[in-house]
Amino acid sequence: MLKVEDEILVTNTLILIECLSGKKPTYTRLALKGVLSECSHLVDNYDPIKDFDKWLRDNPYDNNEITISEFLRSIAMRNDREPSRAELVEEAIMLNERVKR
Repeated sequence: MLKVEDEILVTNTLILIECLSGKKPTYTRLALKGVLSECSHLVDNYDPIKDFDKWLRDNPYDNNEITISEFLRSIAMRNDREPSRAELVEEAIMLNERVKR
């Protein structure tokens, strides 16, 4: 039987393999938010906001403005100099407005 840390590593490795092959990731409770945001840059038609909403429900202790802001930044910018897909930036702005209400 795998340790929890190993199960998380294996699960997220499989998610990244899906994304690298151009497929939308299969969300599980073990998904890491960084993996979800990276998939948003690898798969053109993937909407990470839906999975992030699930992630927040599965990780209620992380449902705070700092975590949400970090995720939004990670999907809005591919790296420090390159913006992400325009629709992701728009979705990040909408989610940010929703959080502030």
